Amino acid sequence: MTRGIAGEDEVAFLRALGKRIRLLRLLRELTQGELAEQTGMSRSFVSIIEHGTHGVDVVRLVRIATALGIPLPELVDLRTAPSGEPVSAGSAGEPPERLLS
Repeated sequence: MTRGIAGEDEVAFLRALGKRIRLLRLLRELTQGELAEQTGMSRSFVSIIEHGTHGVDVVRLVRIATALGIPLPELVDLRTAPSGEPVSAGSAGEPPERLLS
């Protein structure tokens, strides 16, 4: 991703989203290859998404959420931990508040 195009907030959001996708994938004991197969993406693209270095369109997010067995809003709601527990203030990887409102 070209940092000149995306602001710091967007970069932080993509990184936090990528970490969340990776955590959910690991909790479901899926490899990147298995998630890629279930979503119709390449393993390398799943890796790029998990590293937060590239934006991802809504259609692919829906495919990822479906493969992980969760609704899309739960996938992108970075205010809650994957277990449904609220994320504590100042958590590593937490996106800026203005992106969440």
